[in-house]
Amino acid sequence: MSLGKRLAQSAQKEAALKRPLPLEASASETLPSGATVSARATFADTDKYTKLTGQIRVSCEGTSSARGATPQERAERFAQSATYLSESLQFVETDAGGTATVRSTPETMSGRRSAYFEAKVKDDEVTLQRFQPSESGPGRTSVPFPLSDDILVRVVDDAANALKPRRDRS
Repeated sequence: MSLGKRLAQSAQKEAALKRPLPLEASASETLPSGATVSARATFADTDKYTKLTGQIRVSCEGTSSARGATPQERAERFAQSATYLSESLQFVETDAGGTATVRSTPETMSGRRSAYFEAKVKDDEVTLQRFQPSESGPGRTSVPFPLSDDILVRVVDDAANALKPRRDRS
């Protein structure tokens, strides 16, 4: 069973137990190389088929950062595979700390100050959120975004594949 399916099942279990909102769900798997890939998500609300998602974080522990790919290469790999999101993602930059950023492309967004997806990609972690720019000037606010269970599974699995060492990718 994929990491994404495990996370979706964890979220369904938390919702069935009527945990208070926001819900936290997590899942992990051990790779043949011995590395551990884990996923954690926060949900503002859930129903049988959809999750109002606040943040998704996928991390890979137990492997060296010398896996042959830079954060930029991992970010580009994630952006190329996450084509099913409502907006296309594109590599933007790598900051001085080595964190790569991908964001929704302006061509696929509805307006100048519309909400957008942003993924931060490090050597061992991918974090996906959606942000709404401030109406009155600089700044932004994190906003929840709806994902069907199928899309949640795909996002988590694609983020995990972007982080996994080449020999562990499915």
